Amino acid sequence: MTTKQSVDLILYPRWLAPMSATPAEAKAGAVAFLENHACVIHQGKTLDVLPQDECRQKYSAQFEYNLSKHLLMPGLFNGHAHSAMALLRGFADDYPLMTWLQEHIWPAEGKHVSESFVKTGSELAICEMLASGITCFNDMYFFPGTLGEVLRDAGLKGSISGPILEFPTPWAQNADEYLAKNTDLIQEFNKGGDIQFGYGPHAPYTVSNATFEKIIDQAQANNTWIHTHLHETAFEVQQSMTDFGMRPVARLAKLGLFDVHSQAVHMTQINDEDIENLAGKKCHIIHCPESNLKLASGFSPIQKLYNAGLNINIGTDGAASNNDLDMVSETRTAALLAKAVAEDAEAFPAYQAMYSATRGGALAYGRDKMGSIEAGFEADMIAVNLDDLNTQPVFDPIAQFVYASNNRQISHVWVNGKLVCEHGQVRVIDTDKVRHDVEQWRQKLKG
Repeated sequence: MTTKQSVDLILYPRWLAPMSATPAEAKAGAVAFLENHACVIHQGKTLDVLPQDECRQKYSAQFEYNLSKHLLMPGLFNGHAHSAMALLRGFADDYPLMTWLQEHIWPAEGKHVSESFVKTGSELAICEMLASGITCFNDMYFFPGTLGEVLRDAGLKGSISGPILEFPTPWAQNADEYLAKNTDLIQEFNKGGDIQFGYGPHAPYTVSNATFEKIIDQAQANNTWIHTHLHETAFEVQQSMTDFGMRPVARLAKLGLFDVHSQAVHMTQINDEDIENLAGKKCHIIHCPESNLKLASGFSPIQKLYNAGLNINIGTDGAASNNDLDMVSETRTAALLAKAVAEDAEAFPAYQAMYSATRGGALAYGRDKMGSIEAGFEADMIAVNLDDLNTQPVFDPIAQFVYASNNRQISHVWVNGKLVCEHGQVRVIDTDKVRHDVEQWRQKLKG
């Protein structure tokens, strides 16, 4: 009799979507999902994916989950957030971007932002994201080291882009101080672990050429990325034409930013020349459709960007401008909006949308062993219960997830094989304390 191999965890879902095939490969006929397969997890990584009958003969586990009505898929990767701004959810709604920033958000931040603000706001955001199936995210906000500590204490993951601007904020007084503080965090955290740091120059209209050049040099020296808002509004493009005689993408391309591992967030106001400046470079696109819609910033032609060879990841933006951190909803909005923008019902199909929300994020931030369920990859995954009436009957579980499901159907969330959220209940952060602390901040912000 063959002795079974003992492992930490085995999951038995009805459907399993590995996301190991690219959208082009899936379109050409590669297997998009498996039925009645098991996922074997050991020491924080996927060890094996195989038919369930074979798994029962080969492995035994300390913990097993029968997920007979579920889709098992990689955890969602939120490519752009301002986590602590969850405390500003609903603080200033229904304004265009620059009015929203200059007359409401920036004054409130100048008065209230501190390490305590960031800690509470980040905990609130992380709890919401975990319950929504987000297992890793990029963040750009002040006191980024505080967020890093929150993630480290909870055993979670993040790719954090510390902000850089030319003007003072509660975190730093000038561009050189922002840059130095970011470099210190990169050197502290970027040691191959779950939390990694990059540089986050806020936007072309808040960062000078000289500062961008310093950031590019430091990103190359420290082998990390550059994350920036880019072509978010028509005003940004018009201002760049007035101040520099060129569009923002052309300006940053001339500086060499896209020759470095980088992410361009929003990309709503672009033309064919902009796409040509990005094609073949090291830039990834972070698409935030719901925030763009709410702020009336415009539409990103993500199918054209993808067709030009650019990797797409989806992000929520901050809860102050969305107003939630729901990547399930965001992925559906991205898929539907892409079709309308392209005037093509075949644009950005369901598999491509799910890939962009999972593996696309891992690729965007250089997390090569994340975003797919296959042997050797980090065991970050979610189970989605498709037995609810709104997702019945199931012909294609991937299409059902993208077009019909909601985040309440995410029953289990694992990070490195550890169950961190079950049926919406976060297990790694004290949510009662978060609620208490959030109420204290609401009173301060209101007062």
